[in-house]
Amino acid sequence: MTVKKPPRARTVRRAAENDVRKLGRRLDRLEMELPGGSPGRPLTVTSASVVEVRARAERCLACEGELKIRAHEAEAAPAAPGQLRRVDLTCASCRRPRRLWLRIEPPSPN
Repeated sequence: MTVKKPPRARTVRRAAENDVRKLGRRLDRLEMELPGGSPGRPLTVTSASVVEVRARAERCLACEGELKIRAHEAEAAPAAPGQLRRVDLTCASCRRPRRLWLRIEPPSPN
């Protein structure tokens, strides 16, 4: 009967780091499926003044922390109506980056 040695601390730490990386990649894929996660699924706002307010209202998907705006750019929109905006955000707690897509569509007249 042989006794199996416990894994070294480095082995345990590396396995834990790999698990965290895998979860991060999975979270990135899920984030793109949410509304606002890709240019094909933008959130809709009524004016440019609402873009940053709407982006700040979002929370970090990893830790529910507050998101800080790093950049706000207008993008060349495909054939869809309205102007497409890209907002790059960073979590204030865990420093995880996030990209949010919004489309400015003015309200239709009555």
